[in-house]
Amino acid sequence: MDCSSSAPTELPPSYDITLSQSESQQDQLQATEDFPTLVLDGTNIYSLYAPNRILYQLSNAPYDATRKIYAIEKLRYRMTNGGSEQKLKHTVDHIYDFRHGISIESYKQITILGQTSRKRTYPNMIMHRCLNGCHTICEGGQVKLTPDYVLKAESPLKDRLNQGKNNTTTWKDEKGEVVAIETKLQRDENGSIQELPRLAIKARIEEKLYDLLVTSWCAHVWKDAQKDLKEPMSWDKCEPQYCHPF
Repeated sequence: MDCSSSAPTELPPSYDITLSQSESQQDQLQATEDFPTLVLDGTNIYSLYAPNRILYQLSNAPYDATRKIYAIEKLRYRMTNGGSEQKLKHTVDHIYDFRHGISIESYKQITILGQTSRKRTYPNMIMHRCLNGCHTICEGGQVKLTPDYVLKAESPLKDRLNQGKNNTTTWKDEKGEVVAIETKLQRDENGSIQELPRLAIKARIEEKLYDLLVTSWCAHVWKDAQKDLKEPMSWDKCEPQYCHPF
């Protein structure tokens, strides 16, 4: 084939261009709800006011704390022309995995690993627990005593001790601005769920940070569930040589 004499052909749009177009359509679909309240219901995440449209899906329910690694996928919606009417379709992107650190030193931390390009996800993030009880989401590999954080989750002491309706966590960005308020999972005395975990978005943030926020929230729910569902030690199960009544 003589490429020099052939007429230039129109190349298909790049992935990024196609993605930006779908993101624009998604923005239009969600324009009526700029600051949604997200609900974590089993493995599904949806807006409180649009429960039939799943926004994210997880491989397992974090608040059951039955797995050692979790995957989270994002559903991207777009309108397509199907003959005489438009139809709403979606694609699914695997965006993050989260798990405990592998080494003994890092096991108490949670590692959040991006599964797409650096343009869309953060490749390696670590959830640290601070001495004051807060959690920070930092880029992995930092050697600072106090690593720079991208997100921070803070809970007042009274809320950390409270098991009622006001048990909340405030999520902030690196500038200290509030971006979301998390309402904890509520259980009754028998451990049955009374109210599902919620995340009320309070600010407009870029999609990359938004996805990290949602993933970090799920990881936070998982970490809390591991603590809440841990069976307390009882005298009946304690071996005599290790138990003392005083």
